[in-house]
Amino acid sequence: MKIYTKRAFEFRNHTTQETVQTAFMGFTVVPDWVRNDLMFRQGVSTGSISVIETAAQQKALENGVEDTELTDLRARGKELGIKNASQMGKEKLKAAVTAAEEALKAASGASEAVKEG
Repeated sequence: MKIYTKRAFEFRNHTTQETVQTAFMGFTVVPDWVRNDLMFRQGVSTGSISVIETAAQQKALENGVEDTELTDLRARGKELGIKNASQMGKEKLKAAVTAAEEALKAASGASEAVKEG
């Protein structure tokens, strides 16, 4: 299954413990079991994840991505508390958002380890 994600996600198959990570603002091919992941279902319902069914749909998303990518990046930067996100260029902001999301994921993993311990 091919998907487009507006954010970086990590999905986990709780049976096999296999994980799959998606690209930030990108297309990723993921195994079908991802459909069963709660985070996937929530991402689809909020519009953060689009399932690509046809080549025409992918092309439309690619064209729309160019138009809305900087707007989406700025919104995500603001959500993450990145200072001056509205004034940053696309590549600098993309790097800042990616770094902030990775830091959040690392912090979340640390808190999960504390809960389990």
